[in-house]
Amino acid sequence: MIILSGFFDLLDGALARNLGKVTPFGGFLDSVLDRYSDLFLLLAFLIYYLQRGDTAFVILASFASMGTVLISYTRAKAEAAKISCNIGLLERAERIILLSAGVLFDCIVPVFWVLAVLTHFTVLQRIYYVWKKLNHS
Repeated sequence: MIILSGFFDLLDGALARNLGKVTPFGGFLDSVLDRYSDLFLLLAFLIYYLQRGDTAFVILASFASMGTVLISYTRAKAEAAKISCNIGLLERAERIILLSAGVLFDCIVPVFWVLAVLTHFTVLQRIYYVWKKLNHS
């Protein structure tokens, strides 16, 4: 389901561009729906590990969830300041690939460690990028 979701996420934008149906609202709605998709997926992991009583994983997944939300938030705030900010090590496609690999190869805990660290690293990259743009323009 994770892979299928990622595939359809790529497909909808490409289809809109090919059909000439790209609109500002469509881009906005796509972004909002992507956040829902990301967070529902992470919530499913949280619920699963919470039911198993694995508090350490719940905390780890919570940090990964926070980083996931903040990646999008920093981009949105940068764009509100008229700064294009799609830079960073761990954007959505990379997160989906990592989660898919974690599930397929039964190594979800190490994947969540990577997510918990690199999502926040990406946020810091974006903060630094926006700071440079605003202070050196």
